[in-house]
Amino acid sequence: MRRKWFILIRQHRWLILLALVSLVLRLSMLTWGTGIDEHTGFYHPDEHKAWRSMTNFPGNYLNNPRYEYGTALQYTLAIFCYPVNIGWDKIGTLFGGIDRLQFNVLAFRFVNSLFGVGCVFLVFKLGRKLYDGMTAWFAAALVALGYYHVINSPICSLDVPMSFFVTLLLLLVPWAFERKSKGAFVLLGMATGYLIGMKIYAFFIGIVPLVYLGGTILKDRSRWWEEAKTWIAPMLIYAGVSILTTFITTPHIFLHFPEYVAWMTSRPDLWFPGEMHQGWRIRRGWGLAFNEMYTPFLAWVPLAGFLFSYPGRNHPYFKCWLSMPILVCSILLFWGGWIPARYLLFISTILALFSARMLARLIQHRSLLTRSLACSLAVFILVWNLRSIAIAIEARKQDSRAIAAAYLAEYLPEGARLTMANAPDFQDWRDHEWRYPVIRAEKYQLVSIFDEPEYIVTNDINLVRMRRALLDKHKHLDEDFNWVGGGWWLDKQIPTAEEFRFYQDLIFDQENYELVQSWPGEVRIKIPFSGPEIRLYRKKS
Repeated sequence: MRRKWFILIRQHRWLILLALVSLVLRLSMLTWGTGIDEHTGFYHPDEHKAWRSMTNFPGNYLNNPRYEYGTALQYTLAIFCYPVNIGWDKIGTLFGGIDRLQFNVLAFRFVNSLFGVGCVFLVFKLGRKLYDGMTAWFAAALVALGYYHVINSPICSLDVPMSFFVTLLLLLVPWAFERKSKGAFVLLGMATGYLIGMKIYAFFIGIVPLVYLGGTILKDRSRWWEEAKTWIAPMLIYAGVSILTTFITTPHIFLHFPEYVAWMTSRPDLWFPGEMHQGWRIRRGWGLAFNEMYTPFLAWVPLAGFLFSYPGRNHPYFKCWLSMPILVCSILLFWGGWIPARYLLFISTILALFSARMLARLIQHRSLLTRSLACSLAVFILVWNLRSIAIAIEARKQDSRAIAAAYLAEYLPEGARLTMANAPDFQDWRDHEWRYPVIRAEKYQLVSIFDEPEYIVTNDINLVRMRRALLDKHKHLDEDFNWVGGGWWLDKQIPTAEEFRFYQDLIFDQENYELVQSWPGEVRIKIPFSGPEIRLYRKKS
């Protein structure tokens, strides 16, 4: 047995080395935004939606109030972490320097990173089955060193694990249909149900077995009905196990279905944005998402790669390939113009395969010029991804919010009157606390912007709309600073004339406040939830 493992490792040593490099890159950002350091906080605003389901387990198993995410992965992790959490409650701190919440967050992030590395092996295997070794290697490298895949792996979110299960199911479906056994379809149903238990829109993965079923039944059209009857039992097993697995991993949606529907229908702007399916909004939304995920230079590569991906109608994995563009198009059309770049991670391994096939076909072309250009493009893509990852790692190690927090803790006098200026929607600044440096509330007097604070802490995220309105005053404001412009303030509360006057002085006039210090954010590339520019203003004496 040991010899078999040794031979297997030796045969795939370069792939394992690539996976290890990928793991190191992912784990290098593991502790970012976890509050472990004295001056850092939680910087990812969506993580709590996932890790709260994990940290509140098992009390929330049947009555979880959170409907935006499924709970399959969170509950699984919670079961494995439960003994440690019990020990933490009974004994106290088990690991120096972190608390119980941070342990769970780090465990979640670590497992997500492993899922990211797992995608490397799965997409390599899928590339070998669909095409050839060169395509498989390119696909594995594009996932292992994929900028967006890497930086989203060490985050408590579900997009990278979902990409793992999508790739796994692209391999499991052909295997199950080839074996046609009950056990195979039970396993297929469990994987499908688990994926749907992460996020409900993952039901689109059902396209893959349906394509296989249709292709199998219609292979001999003269006896399609006889063939169809033989698949009734396997498909019923598949559907039943899928539903049961989804129920076990996400029971609160089924047990509180009216509340779930009410929550979903109360968010039409998020889940079913009809106006976002207009043609120009779709083009703009897709362009922004692909540009953010691949950077503008590389956004066209996976789309162009589809033209090179056709394996031939007689290929044994043809039905697998056919399901891939259908799945990609279904996801893109479902979200329309409102598709965050992180949602593309669901189909990221498919896009990597398309890109890899294009590169492999061009490198195998008989023209020397084409081969040279293709090799240069492949090297450029990998180097550009590594450069982007290096920038992201450095930016997260030198986060502007942490640097600003250390400065404020050292130089701001205790008891100072301080305000956290929150301009875009004028909610309490704690609703977007991730945008700010960590502030010890007990050390200062936190007051309103109109209570003549001695110091003001704000950032460029908060000032961008206000600056735009004030610069275009003739379009949006009258002489008394009353809002008369159009609707680009979206559905947020429109600032009052008094608030506009305050920011006019803060940004432009600076009669009452002067800029003391600023800490620039990362601007070279788009890094999700990276540190914005932090500004510190002081009242003039």
